[in-house]
Amino acid sequence: MRITFLKSAVGLGLALCVVVGALLWFVPRPKSTKVWNEQALLVHDAPAINFSEETPTISLVYRIENTSDSDYSMEPPNM
Repeated sequence: MRITFLKSAVGLGLALCVVVGALLWFVPRPKSTKVWNEQALLVHDAPAINFSEETPTISLVYRIENTSDSDYSMEPPNM
């Protein structure tokens, strides 16, 4: 009877350790980000390609509207 009780106590202790370990592993994990909103940035004009024969560069020019609550900004590359 004492051995059965001891085995049950050890099994319950191991199960409790597994549950507490799982909680400590999953609770502080970062929350997943929102799904990408495909309507957040709208391109109104088709991209126009400007090619300069003087310098070997190609530039794309287009207009984007931000319809979301967040601000997006991009700095032009330093060339």
